[in-house]
Amino acid sequence: MLSNPLQDYSDLTVFAECPSCHKLIKMKSFTEAVLEGAKNCPFCQVFIDKKEIVASCESYLKITKAIQSAEIFVTYQTIFMVFALVVIEMAFIYFGDGGKFHFLVYLLIFVSIGMLLGGFLNVQNWLSEFGQLQTADEEFNVIRKKVRHAQIVWVWANVVNLIWWFVYIVLF
Repeated sequence: MLSNPLQDYSDLTVFAECPSCHKLIKMKSFTEAVLEGAKNCPFCQVFIDKKEIVASCESYLKITKAIQSAEIFVTYQTIFMVFALVVIEMAFIYFGDGGKFHFLVYLLIFVSIGMLLGGFLNVQNWLSEFGQLQTADEEFNVIRKKVRHAQIVWVWANVVNLIWWFVYIVLF
């Protein structure tokens, strides 16, 4: 699971899921979950051992991390797309004024391709790290759908960008 959860999350409030009633049990901290361990579920009174509590807390932390990281790049996806279009438009304006194909154009090509490829790789990295998690957490499942939609958007943005630059270079 997590490499060293005590070091990174020792004071973070976490939740453990009861294996019987599936309700979340609030823990004061991850340290409490590890040190105190076993307890009875406050909702159904089923005994939960220390291993189950720690595993559930680690799973909760991983899902929280996945949601937070996905929200960031899904939010900024539009900004990156607009910036890539601005870069392409800059090249179009430059050539429209009779400019020559030189360093600025190469820079614009590499910036737009780099940004779009970077965004796509970010989405792929998230999907490989968190995409296969199985959870009943509705917020996570919604975010996973948004990331999969973002994956499609990034793929098409890269395809259109590459076609654009290929046509642009051949025609000009």
